[in-house]
Amino acid sequence: MKNFVALFAFLICATASSQIQFEKGYFVTISGERVNCLIKNSDWVYNPESFDYKLSKNTEVKTAELKEIQEFKVNEFYFINESAKIEMSSEKTSDLSSDRSPDFTVKNVFLRLLIDGEVDFYEYVSRNKVNFFYRKNGEKLEPLIQKKYRVNSKIKENLRYRQQLISDLKCNDRNFDVTDIAYSRRDLMGYVQNLNKCLGSDSDIYFNSQKNSKWVLYPVVGLGLANLEVDKGLGAGGTSLSGLEYSVGLELEYIFNFNKYKWSTAIETTYRGFQDEQLIENAGYKSDLRVRYNSVSTFLALRHYFYLSEKSKLFVHIGPIVDVPVGSEILYANTGRAMDPVLNELDTNFGLGLGIGYTVSDKLSIGVDYTSKNIAGEKFVEANYDLDWKSSYSSFSLKLEYAIF
Repeated sequence: MKNFVALFAFLICATASSQIQFEKGYFVTISGERVNCLIKNSDWVYNPESFDYKLSKNTEVKTAELKEIQEFKVNEFYFINESAKIEMSSEKTSDLSSDRSPDFTVKNVFLRLLIDGEVDFYEYVSRNKVNFFYRKNGEKLEPLIQKKYRVNSKIKENLRYRQQLISDLKCNDRNFDVTDIAYSRRDLMGYVQNLNKCLGSDSDIYFNSQKNSKWVLYPVVGLGLANLEVDKGLGAGGTSLSGLEYSVGLELEYIFNFNKYKWSTAIETTYRGFQDEQLIENAGYKSDLRVRYNSVSTFLALRHYFYLSEKSKLFVHIGPIVDVPVGSEILYANTGRAMDPVLNELDTNFGLGLGIGYTVSDKLSIGVDYTSKNIAGEKFVEANYDLDWKSSYSSFSLKLEYAIF
């Protein structure tokens, strides 16, 4: 287990450097100089305060700070250094204030330009919340105001932005209905696009609306080596059993659309089977211990991908396991008793799974998983035996998966 965890950590560290995706872009310095270069595209979830770049493919990596840069662009990401009124209140229910008024802090930040037209539209995403901004005809930058707050035990929302759309972002030839406009990137971008069209202005869009999250389904087969260590159970304490473990099932994965599709969650449900037997000789107690352990195992995984090339990537994942025994049996045979002890009702158990793997062309995956869990149960037969069983179970399994959609 220790060796596998060490390998798990090593692969994360070793492959992290391979994730740097430098793409053609440019930045403009505070003095107005434009520099064409290669910029590390981090597929930012939150607006950055700096970025890494290289002047050419084989030159050293440098870092540009907010205070040094007017704007920079790479792929669909276009950030502009602006002094903005950022609404700082938290969206967490437990942290809501009782004040309806926005809690503004004025500071320089990299705003993301989403729409460039007669009306420009900007976004600032922090860990607290999302802020949206607009600018008309190159005039003053204005925040679109929205804030959740609490009055007694009720949660209310300041929807001032809708009045701003009506009064400040209007077109004389058309009245826009703002009743159902949510404070979201999708709704507000749609509104500004329609507004610019009504104003006779072209809109340059700096956002890939086709970059959707993905669902993937995989059939899964696995074969590995399992080990069962008995903690207690009718003289079997300290006994080790080992053998092959097979598994077959399905995995459903949800790949998030941010950070270049590097993060996902998955639920894998497999049927697993293991069996072995050992002769027990302990303080005059002798029997054949036979363990057959079958289960339906559900693995809830958080997964991260490391791209090696356009068609290949490594991944690591970790998460809890819920294991439900099915048709399992622990039998003490040839004991010489009137009734051989047997336990065929085992407890549902919980464990941990982690693994590493390699994926080709987003289709075929091969990986190694380590799982660890406890197996326990008790059966009492009056005047014969009290079988109180506790054991630990671990396995290394080689898995193959193939995406069918």
